[in-house]
Amino acid sequence: MPAATIAVSLAASHARTVRRSQLAAQPAKQALRPPTSKRAGRVASGRGHAISVKAILISNDPRPDPSLSMKDSSSGIQFAKVRELGGESQRCIGIGQVKKSFTPAFFLGMFSTNEYAVAMYVNAQVAAKELSLRQRGGLALQSEDDLCVGLLDGAFTKSLHVVFAREMLGDEFVEMLHGVLAPRMRLMESTADLKTFSEMFKNKEFTKGMGVELVWKVNGMMEVSIHEKLDRVTKKTIESQALCRGLFEAFLGENTVSPTTKASVGKGAAMLLDSDKTNRSWLKRSILTEKASYDEGRKPSWHLHSVDEPPL
Repeated sequence: MPAATIAVSLAASHARTVRRSQLAAQPAKQALRPPTSKRAGRVASGRGHAISVKAILISNDPRPDPSLSMKDSSSGIQFAKVRELGGESQRCIGIGQVKKSFTPAFFLGMFSTNEYAVAMYVNAQVAAKELSLRQRGGLALQSEDDLCVGLLDGAFTKSLHVVFAREMLGDEFVEMLHGVLAPRMRLMESTADLKTFSEMFKNKEFTKGMGVELVWKVNGMMEVSIHEKLDRVTKKTIESQALCRGLFEAFLGENTVSPTTKASVGKGAAMLLDSDKTNRSWLKRSILTEKASYDEGRKPSWHLHSVDEPPL
């Protein structure tokens, strides 16, 4: 074989060897590089790495997850379905909005604007049991008014979350509630508590998306948290059962400032009642099933009995 042919053959063989080495080393190099996409994560390091990439994508997504939030259709404001309020986990049972109507000069007709959206939160399990006990005790909890009164009278923590739909001064917010609050506070001789609440909003400025949290504790304490411009937060606790009742009646009472909120919360309360009925029905069937197991001589996994029923 000519020397030139041998040299070309050796050079080609050496090139193939180098290429194989490079290809063998390439996966290791890729594993060291962070994946740039969900698909790249799967290719680079398998299923485990793809899951971690997905978690990063979810955590960095600025849009709220629709499955974890409720949206007010009128204002477009969203509320988390579950929140930590008053030191406990609470679930949203209804949302609505407060509108302001006006007639522009030299124009026939009336306009309305969204002022703020409202959501009510409760400890769902405790509230459902309390409403169920009241209903089984003889109280009629069928109409929207009855259900809202049941929530107002319930001995459990409840919260209101207000989110503003436009720029607003604190005095404007208080003024909208004053017409409903003032008569009740005068009747309860608690005007001083209303004054304390109103003074919290002096010189406050809110932009769209800012809000107020009102937590009514069972002991008659009202925890107020005001979120305003520049991420400033003002917190204060006011001890006044009259103020607590008055503020929540402003949204759920007969002269509500937000009929949409009252209607939505009434539906939420009805769902709580239905859920408790379902749970009790399931528990009753489970007890009957376990008793049948005893009667047939089979050893059941567990057995429940009421206070009036001795264990078998």
